[in-house]
Amino acid sequence: MVFILAWKSLGNSYAVDNVSYRNAYVNKASNDLMLYYQVGLSQNLLFRVNMGYAFFRSYRVFGEDDKVDVSIASIYIGDDRTMLNAEIGDGIIFKTSLVYRFHFTKKD
Repeated sequence: MVFILAWKSLGNSYAVDNVSYRNAYVNKASNDLMLYYQVGLSQNLLFRVNMGYAFFRSYRVFGEDDKVDVSIASIYIGDDRTMLNAEIGDGIIFKTSLVYRFHFTKKD
């Protein structure tokens, strides 16, 4: 049994092409403070539960030609983009995982 407190901060961009947003992209940013709980069910099988809170979370949709001049981490220089969706706020996050581990042995 293992408990771990973790901080994860990620930012990504993804292409979007659906009926609501043609030729657009999503700029995703989230800072997550999470508590991980892990228990071994067998030698190869693990069960994990992640619970926490997402701070300063945003999923912003922009048109494909709407870009910034420079982006370093979460700092945008020359950002005059027009957001196409409503803002998503902070909130609770929860995730469960079942992990199978392969054990390889080195042959002599």
